[in-house]
Amino acid sequence: MKVFLMHRGRDFDWQAKLPANEQALTQDLELNTLLDAMARGDRFLLEVAKKAVLLSLKDPEEIVYRQQVLGDCLKQSAIVREIYELAVEAIDAEKKVWYSSEYMDVVGRLDPDTGKVIEYPLPRAENSMRDFFRDDKGRMWFGSPANDRVGYFQLAN
Repeated sequence: MKVFLMHRGRDFDWQAKLPANEQALTQDLELNTLLDAMARGDRFLLEVAKKAVLLSLKDPEEIVYRQQVLGDCLKQSAIVREIYELAVEAIDAEKKVWYSSEYMDVVGRLDPDTGKVIEYPLPRAENSMRDFFRDDKGRMWFGSPANDRVGYFQLAN
């Protein structure tokens, strides 16, 4: 099922460029207070909220559609919060950079936001892991060309 909350037939483009007068609009309308309240300290949500507010709608049908969606979201706010938490969790999981070291027999994970590196020892030597892929069950699959194997590992929470 594909859900469109911002537009009837397409995804919200959260990577769209803000209008050239973004700073003037934000200052003139004192939007920082509103945006900060919407984001509650969440940097990603702040950027999305800024674009949702500043990227204008011109089509009356789009405006009515968005107002109807907003009404539904206000009536079902607990469900909306749960959906948001799932989305943020998925996005955060994708931000991690995984790597392996042939010479140290470890798998490492780098969090680019914090610079934190965690390394995990491999159960077998000479795995030479390449091409990591995380599946929907949280398992990290890898190919090991050095010994013609495919495997996976799963970290405990």
